[in-house]
Amino acid sequence: MKSFQTKKEMVYNRLKENILSGELKPGDRLHIGSLAKELVTSEIPVREAIQVLENEKLVEVVPHSGAIVAPVSNDDLNEILQLRIYLEALATYFAAPHLDESDLQKLEKNLKKQAFAIELEELEDFSLLNVEFHQLIYEKNPNKRLNDIIFNLWDHSKRYRSVFKNNAEFTEGSYQEHRQIFNLLAQKDAESAQELMRKHKERSAHEIKSKWNIE
Repeated sequence: MKSFQTKKEMVYNRLKENILSGELKPGDRLHIGSLAKELVTSEIPVREAIQVLENEKLVEVVPHSGAIVAPVSNDDLNEILQLRIYLEALATYFAAPHLDESDLQKLEKNLKKQAFAIELEELEDFSLLNVEFHQLIYEKNPNKRLNDIIFNLWDHSKRYRSVFKNNAEFTEGSYQEHRQIFNLLAQKDAESAQELMRKHKERSAHEIKSKWNIE
């Protein structure tokens, strides 16, 4: 059964998806009248949705000009990566005691798929499996507010190029770190898993920043 969506939620979800996927590019104008017509709604929910997206820093409202898709900012990327390093490590620490045998089996199955994707040089598939691996861990974190923050940061990260694309050496290194994190989680060593996740995310952040040529 599909959950009910208000007009505002429908417009918000559509615009956010189009921004994060790159269909709407940085600097693109958001014409309220055109969007209302395209989405078969009045201008009110479009304005409301744009206001929410502005609060999320995905849209900018330029005086005397209107709303545009927010530029991709190096400062924003730095902030996102700094937060992800420490918050995802903390989520790993909180999750460790709550991972049961069924969860570990799911993680191990995911790791086997990662290895297979590397063998076939399917790096885009590996990127999806990477997200699933981390999500399987963080979903066992009982601090749901922390998870909400992390997954929101993930959404914003989608605007930046995948760190795995055309990067086989980095991908292999990530797989090996995933395997080590899994082993620590299987041993219920929360502190060591947290520390390794922190280093894992630091290495990923360094690679992303090098792709964008920022300090």
